[in-house]
Amino acid sequence: VKVVRGRRSSLLESAWGCGRPACPGEWKPGRKYKTCCRSCALNPGLGFHTKSCGCEGQVQEERARPACKAGSRCTKKQDAAHLAEEAHPLDQDYAAACAASKVDPEPLSIKVIFDWADADGSGKLERKELEASFSILKGICKDYLPDITEKAWNDLDEDGNGVLNFMEFASWAGPRLGLPLGMKRMIARSASAESQAKV
Repeated sequence: VKVVRGRRSSLLESAWGCGRPACPGEWKPGRKYKTCCRSCALNPGLGFHTKSCGCEGQVQEERARPACKAGSRCTKKQDAAHLAEEAHPLDQDYAAACAASKVDPEPLSIKVIFDWADADGSGKLERKELEASFSILKGICKDYLPDITEKAWNDLDEDGNGVLNFMEFASWAGPRLGLPLGMKRMIARSASAESQAKV
């Protein structure tokens, strides 16, 4: 028996150490929930939680909005109506929306953040795109990011072409954000496409 939020409870704490109780009940017969909610399970330790966190198995969530099938590579990121209508990888309700929409969720990674910040989909980040995504990055880093001064930008842009490629961004953001690189999906897609091309 443990004290959770000032009361005695037989609930176990979430496996990700977020301090919230694990969801009561079982997800399969004999298999108890180990996390507090889908969002915490998808992005452990980042503070993402659903509205009914800790009791998803017993309480109906508000009707989940659908998840954007394009995820971090959405081409409508500048459209406020689209962002309000559909959940994306950096939204708190993204994991629940993916479950309701039967969309494979994208766990938060350096690649997901890069793709989201790349507003024009060019595969490169301009300085204004990086600066526009800074509020998201600071939320993940708990405000431990330095400002992008002219000197900092020149240090980031190793080849001096005025934009950041993924490797330049990853070498800067990786140590600061502590997120996985996020290349497994891309490599798996490449391998799958390659094997289909041989057939």
